[in-house]
Amino acid sequence: MIKKNNNLIKVTEKDMPLLESGEIWKDVTKIGRSAFEKINNLQEIEIPESVVEIDEYAFSGCENLKSVKLPSEIKVVKRGTFQNCSSLVDIEVPNKVEEIECEAFYNCEKLTKIKLPENVTLSCAVFGNCFMLEEVLTKSINTVGEFAFMNCRKLKKMPQQKSIHISEGEFAGCERLKDEITNRVRVVEKKAFCDCLGLTSLIIPESVVEIDDNAFCGCKNLSIVLIPDSVEEFGFDVFEGCDNLKFIFAGNNLKKMLPPPFKKKVIDLKSTPEKFLDLPSELFKDERLIKTLFDTIKFGIIEQVYERPRLFEEYKAYCLKVLRASTMKIKNPKLTAKDMEGIINPTEKSKFIKDIK
Repeated sequence: MIKKNNNLIKVTEKDMPLLESGEIWKDVTKIGRSAFEKINNLQEIEIPESVVEIDEYAFSGCENLKSVKLPSEIKVVKRGTFQNCSSLVDIEVPNKVEEIECEAFYNCEKLTKIKLPENVTLSCAVFGNCFMLEEVLTKSINTVGEFAFMNCRKLKKMPQQKSIHISEGEFAGCERLKDEITNRVRVVEKKAFCDCLGLTSLIIPESVVEIDDNAFCGCKNLSIVLIPDSVEEFGFDVFEGCDNLKFIFAGNNLKKMLPPPFKKKVIDLKSTPEKFLDLPSELFKDERLIKTLFDTIKFGIIEQVYERPRLFEEYKAYCLKVLRASTMKIKNPKLTAKDMEGIINPTEKSKFIKDIK
């Protein structure tokens, strides 16, 4: 064991009895860089409250470390602190921590959940390759760095965050992620959701103005995408490798930005509601998508009736009938428009057009 002033500089496997007795912590306020690195007989550790700083890579490579109790006064979990602690399953980040630096928990392969303080900042690849991570408990994260949750294969839900960016590669390789992008987000950066195999339908909120290169590349099970007119910048190969993508709801401006193979998959956001009756029944299995379609699509003449509330409500009810009839095709794909006359009155639309004129 090497100490200098109040700094614990280096610990070896031979010093473990001193750790068990607590003598190792006498007068220590700081754990130095790589102090416990690659000590393989370390399985659990409770760091006393006297410690207020833990330097970079302090416990890096402790492959058998399973449980850690951090002192409440630390404000930063530094770069690589628990990197390659492949057995770590139990740790809670103290409430006073303001930042978790790059790769702090990188390659913690058995970590299943972690609780983070509100407004913490996550730097790059903080939880990269945490293959078993299922849940991140927090009210809200301040900002998130590149590749922060890369290859968290069991993560199903994006943690709440205040940032208006989904960072580069932030959720790349999160195979079970099915969550929605929140309406706070304005920019989806490069490879943000690359290889997210759990994505089958995708609704881009109207807050988004930019989608960068390869943002959704390799999402092989993605079949339906809705992109609002708010998107002004659309990068290269955004849907590269999305071999199952069949429908893209988008405006004409975005259609011009799409590569040729995807242009023919675009359904105009200004479609009339009747057009949906001609679409395959598989499109209507996602109720969330159906609702968003109505909220987003400018159904034919609907823009003309915004100023006339009664007419708008009547037309809205009519559009909903059309969508409801479309969903019936799931149970019986052979249904025709004639079969659904009890739901849709063919004269209703002509009535609206007549009233407007």
